[in-house]
Amino acid sequence: MSSDAFTYQPFKNDRHIRALVVHPGQFDDEINCSLHEVPLDSASDFEAISYAWGDISDTRQIFVQGKRATITVSLYTALKQFRRADGDRTLWADALCINQEDNDEKSAQVRMMAEVYRTATRVLVWLGPDTDGMHDFIPAIGRARELIEELGIGFDPEAHRAQGLEELSGEELQQQTFQRIRTLDFNWKPILSIFHRPWFLRKWTIQEVALAREVSVHCGGLSFPYTDLGDVMVGLMNSPGRQHIVAHDQTSLKAFHGAAHTYWLHFSMKKKHKAVVPLSELVMATWQFGCTNPRDHVYSLMGLAADYSPHDTKVLLPDYGCTPAETFTRFAIWNLVEKQNPWVLSLQTAAPMKGLPSWAPNLTSPVEGHNPLAGDEDGLYKAGGTNKPQFTLTDDGKVVQSSGVIVDEVAETVVPVTDVALPPVPAGFERPNIPAYLVQGLRRQQEWLRSCEGLAAAGSGNSTPDGKLTPARFEEFWRTILCGVLVYASHRERADASVGEVFSKHLAYTHSFFEQHEPSWYHENMLSSAILDPTLETYSPVRRFCTTKTGRLALASKFAEPGDKICVLLGTEVPLVLRPVAGSSRYRLVGDCYMQGVMDGEAVNGEAAEFETIRLE
Repeated sequence: MSSDAFTYQPFKNDRHIRALVVHPGQFDDEINCSLHEVPLDSASDFEAISYAWGDISDTRQIFVQGKRATITVSLYTALKQFRRADGDRTLWADALCINQEDNDEKSAQVRMMAEVYRTATRVLVWLGPDTDGMHDFIPAIGRARELIEELGIGFDPEAHRAQGLEELSGEELQQQTFQRIRTLDFNWKPILSIFHRPWFLRKWTIQEVALAREVSVHCGGLSFPYTDLGDVMVGLMNSPGRQHIVAHDQTSLKAFHGAAHTYWLHFSMKKKHKAVVPLSELVMATWQFGCTNPRDHVYSLMGLAADYSPHDTKVLLPDYGCTPAETFTRFAIWNLVEKQNPWVLSLQTAAPMKGLPSWAPNLTSPVEGHNPLAGDEDGLYKAGGTNKPQFTLTDDGKVVQSSGVIVDEVAETVVPVTDVALPPVPAGFERPNIPAYLVQGLRRQQEWLRSCEGLAAAGSGNSTPDGKLTPARFEEFWRTILCGVLVYASHRERADASVGEVFSKHLAYTHSFFEQHEPSWYHENMLSSAILDPTLETYSPVRRFCTTKTGRLALASKFAEPGDKICVLLGTEVPLVLRPVAGSSRYRLVGDCYMQGVMDGEAVNGEAAEFETIRLE
């Protein structure tokens, strides 16, 4: 073999790709392979590898066309595992089949990536060579599938949406409680442990699996069909106890939700033979996943999007010559100006990025646990009325402007529930059958709800002589805490008046949880939590409960501060929290907001609405 380094030759045609032929060898032999340029339109009989790159500084050498090439350990171990002993195997792997040093080639090849994975006969998911825990995982998957079938919470793509609260009979509510208890009692640890593997937190894998004809999962010498894992993920998503099963493990929580969404995409796209989800929703569902290259937070999802075509846009094309800030800004402009889609303003980021305006999300720094209020297809909120948005961009590309109404101002706030200092569990409280993380979560929620309730009660006319909220204030309170909705496994619905009764029971359950009760009391009173926990876990963890200058209640961005303005822009779904820029008439975007009484267009409808041009920098 030559000591010379392998060098790439430019493609002869824009529609060509490179196929990786791995030559036969024993497991410990050095890896010899060759790259062949082939037309994508006629390429067939190759398998594509889906893997996490891993540490790019930890590398190994292989031979390509008899010359040295350097790849990461992750791909190296995959090639060793997938190599045959008795014949060539034709594969596709991005790190070798695309010249990573050529940004122009990389940009062009990324535009065809969806077609590559759609064309491959099979996608091989590589989780790594380490099989620790996998020998427990395989039988656990089998037991979980049996449980899901027994409880009837599996993936039924033809099933109707979950019934509203008022439509559920007492027997059905008892069934939900039974399902919750059964799923909480099941040992999910061997299954959830797999989600700590880096593959599950890599954004490119979403497209790679969703578009595949067939998928198999490999870990060391073990393998299993992707559908086995997918069926269990969706079953757990449909379980009333899912929040508490994964909530104590943020890594598993992020990876689990993303993997379940990916499986749903895979199933839906195979069934309908086309993209079914808009780019905005894809980014929203997966934006906490990691990318080696920050630009791929956008580029990795374009091939999956139902509303994106490189032929229909002037501003958003894969271009690795752009900085990440330029990429995210173009993504925001594509949404706000080209698509007139304001959902992107609901994304909340934890840190600024140099050169990035406040109206463009820093997709490298999501807020842990944040779920935007806007963006769902359900159209539950219409704060900006039924008119279309009217976003324009200034000539310098730095300021987005729209017509809107300033409706209120933040006055006082309560820290998000995740920031509440964990109070000690009352002396004498012992419930060994209740997991410690569940006890801690309820203790935090108990303190947070008490603080929110106290703030809501302050002010004239908001409470009764015995200190309880008046009926009108209580309704405003529970609707604000829940953002006016109930969240189910696959959708959300507007909450009707009956939810107030359930919320009242949940408050009583939460406030008295740490008093001495018989074990049966916890199971009997678990129903209110089974109904409300998905909603509470979705919206309240990283938002601030607020009172406003006019005495109203709001659930706002965790970064909201007293003095921030609450604004409704024409045609938007939800109000926004804006911070005035000193010495100018401009604002910086802080985040989204729920405020009772403005979510259905009340602020922009009628002659009393005072519109002004809102400029965001």
